Amino acid sequence: MHFLETISPDFINFILVTLLSLLIGLEQRRHHLEDPPETLYGTDRTYTFTGILGFILYIISPDNLFPFLGGWLAVLTLLGILYWKRIVTKKRYGITSMIVLLITYCLGPLLYIKPMWLTILLVTTILILIELKPQFRTLTSRFGDDEFIILAKFMIIAGIILPLLPHKIISPEIPISPYKILLAVVVISGISYLS
Repeated sequence: MHFLETISPDFINFILVTLLSLLIGLEQRRHHLEDPPETLYGTDRTYTFTGILGFILYIISPDNLFPFLGGWLAVLTLLGILYWKRIVTKKRYGITSMIVLLITYCLGPLLYIKPMWLTILLVTTILILIELKPQFRTLTSRFGDDEFIILAKFMIIAGIILPLLPHKIISPEIPISPYKILLAVVVISGISYLS
């Protein structure tokens, strides 16, 4: 019997939840190095313990999610109190760290319900998005005032109207459909927009 086959899936999932939660917490610590500790919701240990808590409360009763949901509500309540205190004392309104902590709480069930690659993809995406915050600010400062309206119009045409158009050819003399006409417009507009 192969050694890895003898290891309990619960043990593997526990190790994964602990390591992934720790990675998120370390990234939060690195990202908030200059912030005073009293303004944070927690960093490496808090995120790790939150991930472990979600894991424990899920495996206690995976068929009845009341323990897990109760823990989620408790974490959410504590975060709400901390958020209110932060607004009152520091006049700071960001909620990204709270949302990341709530996602960290859900890593355990995610490992059981979905494939492992999806959980790792989620954590990787979180780490990248946290790390790219300064680049996002720089990027958005370069956009013009109407840039997002133009993008929204393009998305409506490409993602809503285009799929609804018929693929049926207009006539035998013109072997083209309304879908293909608008598809050409979308491709040319997309190239123009990206350039």
